[in-house]
Amino acid sequence: MLNIILNMNIKNLKMADAIFSNDKITLKKSFMGFGNSVVYTPTGSKIKAIGEEYSQDAGNKIEAVINAKDENLEAAVKEATGVKSAAMSSIRLEGCISDDHEFVALQLLAYKDFRYSPITDVRIYEGKSAEIVSRLF
Repeated sequence: MLNIILNMNIKNLKMADAIFSNDKITLKKSFMGFGNSVVYTPTGSKIKAIGEEYSQDAGNKIEAVINAKDENLEAAVKEATGVKSAAMSSIRLEGCISDDHEFVALQLLAYKDFRYSPITDVRIYEGKSAEIVSRLF
């Protein structure tokens, strides 16, 4: 399993616009407006942000998962299972995952020129594909 930092704010992710523009994602205000939660509407499950840094080799395995075709997704996840995070690296995985593992969104970033820039597009998984990818976490 990947070591992932939870409790990040989705609004701070590079992929925030892609998440909030998805018609299956809802931003719900909590009781008396003291906070918000992001919800995957089809199942009503809360979504959490994830993020961690990885070595180049581990980043390559995660990139293979993000770029895998649906029919090769399970093999790519199996290959990436067990990669470890790095204390400091120029490769960063950011994403979102629903509590019920029916929704996952991932994007890989590289630190260059004093900022993180996308290596991959945002990849959104739902249903069975999301369940397969969530095995990494």
